[in-house]
Amino acid sequence: VYQRLVINRKGDFVAYTTNKLSQQKVYIYNNFEKRGKCILRLGQKIDILPDYSFPVLAWNPNGDLLSVFYEFKGEVNWLTYNVTTKEKSKSKLFHFEKILEANYSESGKKIVLSALVDGKTDVFVLDVMSRSKEQITNDFYDNRSPIFLNNDQLIIFSSNRKNDSMLEEGRENLVYNHSLDIFCYNYSKKSGFKFTPQVLFRLTNTPEYNEKMPIPIGFNTFQYLSD
Repeated sequence: VYQRLVINRKGDFVAYTTNKLSQQKVYIYNNFEKRGKCILRLGQKIDILPDYSFPVLAWNPNGDLLSVFYEFKGEVNWLTYNVTTKEKSKSKLFHFEKILEANYSESGKKIVLSALVDGKTDVFVLDVMSRSKEQITNDFYDNRSPIFLNNDQLIIFSSNRKNDSMLEEGRENLVYNHSLDIFCYNYSKKSGFKFTPQVLFRLTNTPEYNEKMPIPIGFNTFQYLSD
């Protein structure tokens, strides 16, 4: 099974994951030299139910550094690989139970995540240098696929919340069956690392359809998938 194909901004490198008999690998392929390299191998080939939720991949804006978030022995790990120097760096992320999606900021200094913490799927911002985290959402809604927009001033994400206020609803651990819509959080107004509620800007409102996986393509402009 091939998954999570991501192309760097220059278009010269492609990263992707494979899962064969529950053994997971991360490959980087050089489009110019037409050759690939395995930079991470997890587990052994065993005929058990596979976990396709990780590894999670993200290229930095310069296109020379790949971040890989993966799970090993019950811990979340962060691997970076530099395609120029071939250097690897590994560290543990003790703040998170699972990382679902990750995207770099335009500056490359931060990564916005959809992650599982205390049984909730919330949006966080991870500082690349200090490894500290800022909490953006704090509820039991599904908050997925976050991206930065407009020079890192805004965070766009997909959520099944009904209300655009972050102070209402979503406090109980229930199954929320509302469809996924796209919301905007004004990150430029956030101060401190703790959760700072604000009124979100709803960008879509389609009760019968799901909007997910936004991709930035310009100032005030992004694309997304819908069913």
